[in-house]
Amino acid sequence: NQIDECEPCEQVLFVMNTNSLERLERAVRDRAGRVDQIIDVPLPDQDARGRLIRRFAKATAPPDGDIAQVAAATEGATPATLKEVVKRAAVMAVRTAGRGADPRDLRLSVQDLLLAYEQVGRNRKEGQHRADQ
Repeated sequence: NQIDECEPCEQVLFVMNTNSLERLERAVRDRAGRVDQIIDVPLPDQDARGRLIRRFAKATAPPDGDIAQVAAATEGATPATLKEVVKRAAVMAVRTAGRGADPRDLRLSVQDLLLAYEQVGRNRKEGQHRADQ
């Protein structure tokens, strides 16, 4: 009921998010008055994943057909995962292009994006494994 600098009559809105609602402490999740509303936002479908990849890649995005291929292969990916995938793919594309390449000509390839997705997944599994030990 008390928050620094807030009076008891003021309205305060807290927004919490999690990818693991089941891991949220039951005292917070299930007790009336602690959380007034839970809104489940599902993972992006294939079309939404394609739009997210296009947005994150901006000027370096591959052709639409290639984006559709990557979107189909990334079932279950969160928006944060897709953003990390695009960043890693961009690093790979820069390395492939080599020194002196014009950044305006840089395009992400399906191979770079799929390899980046594989790497992100592998890193998450390794991190989860370490956390479980």
